[in-house]
Amino acid sequence: MEHSKIVLMGQDDVSFLGYGWFGVERSPEDVIFRAAGKQAIFRLPLRSERIELAFLAAARPLHAGEPLRIGVNRDGERLITWTVQTNGWTVRSGEIKDYSGEDLMLEADNPWSPDALYKNGDSRLLSLLVSSIRATSLL
Repeated sequence: MEHSKIVLMGQDDVSFLGYGWFGVERSPEDVIFRAAGKQAIFRLPLRSERIELAFLAAARPLHAGEPLRIGVNRDGERLITWTVQTNGWTVRSGEIKDYSGEDLMLEADNPWSPDALYKNGDSRLLSLLVSSIRATSLL
């Protein structure tokens, strides 16, 4: 039996996010999101022996000139690796085993800077722009 919980950025996200997240923003497509820095800590809203983790997210690889390479780590071990090749909103998912509520880290191998792309003075190093996180127990 599946059991899912969704964390919506800007609504019920604060208790699940640690350092490395920026304020709530709205995309040109009218999607509410938070940008993750090069490293961003988060926790999932449920515990299980097997969890499917899914992010509704975007990046700016077409502007940066290369796909964003990003991973989900636990205690320094990479559990999931994603590549984001589109500027549009997309779902990236993977499985995490034996999750008991510990911190996970979203970590970009090649973060991007809005200032480098748009010359707008925003020098943050960013990875994913995250609208929501879904955790589904697979047991």
